[in-house]
Amino acid sequence: MSSSKKGPLQQAMILIMGPTGTGKSSFIKAVTNDDDIQIGHTLKSQTFDLQEYHYSHDGVAVTLVDTPGFDDSRENVTDTDILSKIAAFLQEGEGRHLNGLVYLHRISDPRLGGQARMNLRMFEAICGDKTFPCVRIATTFWNRVEPGVGDEREAELKEDAFRPLLEGGAKLFRHDNGSESARIIVSEVIHNEPFVTKFQEELRAGVPLAKTSAGGVIFEEVKDLQQKHDNEIEELKRELEEAKGSNNAELQTGLEEDLQKQMEALRRLGLDENKLQTLMFSPVGNGSPTWLTTLRELLRSLFQPFRACAKAESD
Repeated sequence: MSSSKKGPLQQAMILIMGPTGTGKSSFIKAVTNDDDIQIGHTLKSQTFDLQEYHYSHDGVAVTLVDTPGFDDSRENVTDTDILSKIAAFLQEGEGRHLNGLVYLHRISDPRLGGQARMNLRMFEAICGDKTFPCVRIATTFWNRVEPGVGDEREAELKEDAFRPLLEGGAKLFRHDNGSESARIIVSEVIHNEPFVTKFQEELRAGVPLAKTSAGGVIFEEVKDLQQKHDNEIEELKRELEEAKGSNNAELQTGLEEDLQKQMEALRRLGLDENKLQTLMFSPVGNGSPTWLTTLRELLRSLFQPFRACAKAESD
């Protein structure tokens, strides 16, 4: 597949991806001037369903697709839920073809944290290296960093996190939150030949969602984080016993709160693992109502035991 321009297309579809809080909705609003787009001002996700926004660019009818990040802040929403949503959207009808993907990253982040790295791994797995030439990376929130600091972080990203994408043909841009820079980024990909991602190819070949490259990334992440949280929970329990012995009520309260947070994080990881196990041997259809209904029923049945446990613990 090539990213070379072969004349204007009548229609173009571009997926906008990246972690929660990187400015995906703001980017789309800057391009489309759509005042109805809801902009979040916290790290809580404003988007769960994929949302389409339409506008005209150089005679091309462009559809920008706002996607949720793989770090959704909603209760009981897991990375598997997000991946399932993306799968259903891309496989709808005869399957959708893309002309490009834009990945957003906050330059204001001092380092690439766990959630940001997870999102990047998922993005690469969904794309597949053959589509890297049709990827544009946009760094955001330049107004929140000193110019020299931003330059250093950008250089580090080029050499480390973004290196595989850039060596594969992707391009890196600075987005200053203005319409002009956003439209320049979009104009880079709207004339590309339509293509399907590696994720779509796997689904079309009948690969169960859990066994796709993207599903594999979630499995690895879940296992790693489960071990991390198990270790932290054991350490917190040990510290809590010591605090009880010292009669330090303030310390004990703080440790109990930390323990609850770790147990909640572990519970959410358990949801992800169970959902992936459920989808391990079930091929994803082309967004058919039957498949979507079955998935919703499975997810609902998975939530119920955890809700019952949570209620029992609080009683």
